[in-house]
Amino acid sequence: MDIKSLFNSFSDKLGVQPFETDEGLSINGNLYYNELLELLDEIKTLKCNLGKAVLNISQEETYRIIELPFKEDNIKSELKFFSENYKLDINLHVNKLSLLPPCYLSDFRVHVSSTLNYLIDYLREDRVIHSNKLFQEDKPTLFIVIFEDIITLENEYITITSLKHLDKYVRQVYGNTLDVIKKRNNNCKWTGFSTNITPDMFVFKQKTNRDLQDILDRYLIILSLIYLSNISERDENSNIICHFHGYKPVKVDMSGNINLESGRDLYDLFKWSYEEKTPDKLGLVRNLISLNLSENSNKNLLLLCDSASIIQEASISNYKIYLENNIKLYFDERKKVEDFIQLKLNEITSEINAVTNYITKNFGGLLLTILGAIVSYVTIPNLNVVKFSLIIYLILSSIFGLYYLTYTMVLIKQTTNNIEHSFSYFLRTFGENDLKRLKGSVIKNRLCLFYIFWTISLLLSLMIICALLYGLVNLEYILEVLNITTTS
Repeated sequence: MDIKSLFNSFSDKLGVQPFETDEGLSINGNLYYNELLELLDEIKTLKCNLGKAVLNISQEETYRIIELPFKEDNIKSELKFFSENYKLDINLHVNKLSLLPPCYLSDFRVHVSSTLNYLIDYLREDRVIHSNKLFQEDKPTLFIVIFEDIITLENEYITITSLKHLDKYVRQVYGNTLDVIKKRNNNCKWTGFSTNITPDMFVFKQKTNRDLQDILDRYLIILSLIYLSNISERDENSNIICHFHGYKPVKVDMSGNINLESGRDLYDLFKWSYEEKTPDKLGLVRNLISLNLSENSNKNLLLLCDSASIIQEASISNYKIYLENNIKLYFDERKKVEDFIQLKLNEITSEINAVTNYITKNFGGLLLTILGAIVSYVTIPNLNVVKFSLIIYLILSSIFGLYYLTYTMVLIKQTTNNIEHSFSYFLRTFGENDLKRLKGSVIKNRLCLFYIFWTISLLLSLMIICALLYGLVNLEYILEVLNITTTS
């Protein structure tokens, strides 16, 4: 006996049908004591996974909760508290999520339905679009039907399958939605919808039950239009309204008549718009959509569905003309980017040379100071004169080193900030991939070279300071060693 047979047995005995919520499956009714014993005798050999299944039995003020499956000795000890002459109130409840292995609850966003019809009714209410519960940035969504064997649908984001096929079909691979969501946030305004849902989630290679397929196609159309529109919101009747600000402002009421066969055309239009140069493409699409729609928002959904392929072809053609008219501007802007990159490379190279010169001058100054101290000591053997020379050099070298290394680092940070700011400006003209190709890795490599030389300069400066401090503390010993060396 499986979970479906369990509910069928209770339904036959109680003469009522189970009722379902998003969380659980239940059935209520009344039975005499002997009728309940007969029912329990039928299900006592139950071997299937029941998850968190409980049988609630009550009679007047007597109440017992029995976890299923049960042991026969335990059930007799529980039922002895009830009278055999009066009916018992029976409630069987199963937590639907408890029917799944724990790994699925941690790795997926899950919704469980008893039948395909319940799943269809759930999806038909548009709760999928309005809620964040079922969609997250890093987890696939799993719809499971527990009582029926259905055709499995799956893509990188959603799997729809039956409980018996769960292990066979479910893949833990999640597609990347961050890029398209970022573009949507930059180009569209929407309120009252799931922030992580995209049209890609409702594209399946497999075909399924006609009613379910119609709902999935409807979601594909609605989400594609939401991503193409300027503003999407819900009206006082909770209907989705999409606003397009093109040659004229128009509205599309998503509760209107819809041509489901146009879903693929609208999805292709969405994919083309979000590939690259999204702001320019969306501007063209919105203009063309507004030209094809009327002021009656209820009729616009069907009009848009019927003209989707024409709008797509017109958008591509107009975009080609747009590119041809702007080809000179493109190359002019590209030359500006190349000149800017070369200018910044020269600035970074100049700082690298300055740091290298600082290292050389620092060592030269140290050698001259030491040589001067030695000559001074040989001429006038006075330790105070040598110490004074070393202290003066130590102070000046430390102050100048701190100032110069800080100054060069500030200049490089300003250059880096200027580069980032300028490239954010260039993104208005170039796509991200195009700009990355122009930028390459040459600036990054040159900056790395600067940081290497700057770090070496810092370490050498610290070494020189430490050597001078050591020399001041042990000056007599060092001069004595040098004197011994020269006399030997």
